[in-house]
Amino acid sequence: MNPHRSLFYLTSAPLWKVLTILFCLAGVQLGGALWLLQEPDILVDTLLDHLLYRWSAAVALALVMAVLLYTTGGYNAGYTMARLRLKAKTQFRWFMLRGVLMFFLCWAVQLGIVLGVCQIYAAKQAELSAGNQFLLLASYSSSYFHRLLPLADGLQWIYTIAIYVLMGIASGIGAYFSFSGKRTLWPPVVCLCTGLDRTTLGDYSWSFILVIALILGCFVSLIHQPVDREEAMS
Repeated sequence: MNPHRSLFYLTSAPLWKVLTILFCLAGVQLGGALWLLQEPDILVDTLLDHLLYRWSAAVALALVMAVLLYTTGGYNAGYTMARLRLKAKTQFRWFMLRGVLMFFLCWAVQLGIVLGVCQIYAAKQAELSAGNQFLLLASYSSSYFHRLLPLADGLQWIYTIAIYVLMGIASGIGAYFSFSGKRTLWPPVVCLCTGLDRTTLGDYSWSFILVIALILGCFVSLIHQPVDREEAMS
């Protein structure tokens, strides 16, 4: 079999687990919206900035990270990796790409859920429609929504993209080294810390801290665990 195809099968092994986690996240957040909307006068920013949304998303991201780090593609996957006629750096790039794509999927699902919650909210309010103006106002009134869809906030776009890309890179680094029996523990902790973000709109301090933590974690991991195993053994 083509070695790239074999590696694709190995790296795509956690996909169904990731989709299951995201499906559960959707159930929790959409169900939470129906529960919170029992209060008739709740505002959309109060709804979306409820602890339920920040912490359920943080737990889901941490679980996705753990799945990507510790799911190795089944029995003898490490042996298969060792037999692939691919350079270590090529294998490493596959895991990095897999990680970034998976976390972009998480971002897209999170955003889709929030848009769904906005639809539910507008349907419950007779005088509202979930049009562009309503979504614009919701994005600029809810810090959780705004971090997923910053609209004209260029700096927040940079931070949001950087966070999801770096989470993907961190998962790729950890997953690659997991095939040699090494376990990386810090990335799920950083993902869980996204739930601590209580900053207001225009305050980028927590996003900055997350980006720095992810960069430093990836840097230290690469220093202590060389990508090329043959170089490391020589």
